[in-house]
Amino acid sequence: SSAASQLREERRRLTSGLRAVEVLLPQLAEAVEELERHQEAATELRVREQQLAERRAQLEEARAECGAEVERLLGAGLRPEAAAEALEAARESSRAERRSQQRSLDNARTALQDAVAAQRAAAGRVR
Repeated sequence: SSAASQLREERRRLTSGLRAVEVLLPQLAEAVEELERHQEAATELRVREQQLAERRAQLEEARAECGAEVERLLGAGLRPEAAAEALEAARESSRAERRSQQRSLDNARTALQDAVAAQRAAAGRVR
């Protein structure tokens, strides 16, 4: 009788544990998928940051070339005002490009932060 009672209690505990596992498995699968999306977003962000760094370097090089070209034009007799206007136009173009790159980077970071928050929320549901 005592052994049968212990056996019933053990079966009840195991059944209860199995039900809990059945509930948690889909949540765990969802959390794993969310983590994979998070990892993909992080990789995309790193690639994007590298591309932006390369583009910034290209812009800096172009700016230096523009400055050298203005100096050459001044040496060739271009009016200083026209040279200054050309240089300012080149600088504004460079600033606009950097702002555009920064917006793209900010958007990518926001997407990554959203993915991280969703992954943490999914992980919290699993616990």
